[in-house]
Amino acid sequence: VMQDGRIVEIGDRDDVFDRPRHAYTRALLDAAMLIDRHFADGAGARKAVTR
Repeated sequence: VMQDGRIVEIGDRDDVFDRPRHAYTRALLDAAMLIDRHFADGAGARKAVTR
């Protein structure tokens, strides 16, 4: 995981996703989960535009 051009966390995919050690990695994963929930409930779905 890179922050401002520096590596802040490195590891196997499962380790990083399941046990993030760095605060920035945890913040990224939390943000991704919020986006997933937003689109899962249909709130983020695009609506058709008619003219």
